[in-house]
Amino acid sequence: MMTKKMKKTIGASKKATISKPLVGVWKRNYLNRSLIQAELNDGRVVTVKVRDSQLYCDGMAFEVKEDGDNFYEQKVPRQRGKV
Repeated sequence: MMTKKMKKTIGASKKATISKPLVGVWKRNYLNRSLIQAELNDGRVVTVKVRDSQLYCDGMAFEVKEDGDNFYEQKVPRQRGKV
């Protein structure tokens, strides 16, 4: 028979921290149609692989996915300048 005093209390578990998505801001296009240069929200300037670089315009913000050393677009814009 267990009483309230005999029950083992378990401390509060730590919640997993939710990482904020990387947001890139368009800086320039390359001659290669599938690459653009973007500045991330943490200050890094990286090359991002995209489906079509003509869909990105000056100052456009978009989500970036990091995979090892490479960066990819999270969502493909359907119209120029809008994600």
